[in-house]
Amino acid sequence: MTKIIFISGVPCSGKSTFAKQLAISNQIDKVIDLDIFKSTIKLFKTSLDDPYLYTTSHEACYLENLDIINGFKNYCHCVQNYLLKLLDTLTNEKVIIVEGAQLTPEILKRLDKRKFSFEYITLIASKNTLINRINKKLKIRKGNWLDNFENIITIQEYLIKVSKKYIIKQND
Repeated sequence: MTKIIFISGVPCSGKSTFAKQLAISNQIDKVIDLDIFKSTIKLFKTSLDDPYLYTTSHEACYLENLDIINGFKNYCHCVQNYLLKLLDTLTNEKVIIVEGAQLTPEILKRLDKRKFSFEYITLIASKNTLINRINKKLKIRKGNWLDNFENIITIQEYLIKVSKKYIIKQND
């Protein structure tokens, strides 16, 4: 059975750094970065095919004039649909790490429990830590994280709440 370690959190919460450190320290050679995965899918899908692929976690609400959380949930569901198809092809792996802002505990309910065991981790960062990390990233990447900072905080609060609510016990 393949074990999947899901690492969730808002942008700049430390998901990629944590995933890489976890992979190195545990000799795990399969790490899926959902931002890169999403970019790959966009090679085959246009914004007309799937507009949620062309937005971010904190801007998805603007696609259909939704509230922040429902936009975020639609965005996550879209990316998770593609991820689940990929994971079904990786059932011979021992351990896989998946990291991304597109992960919610809902994905645990959607996994085939006969093929996968899992751990789900949500990284939380203080507002000051997020602002500091965003400012560092803005020096090397374009982004509008600060323009949507309140959306990011709202999503983080939602992730805290839903991560507690959806604690799923699994029989080994």
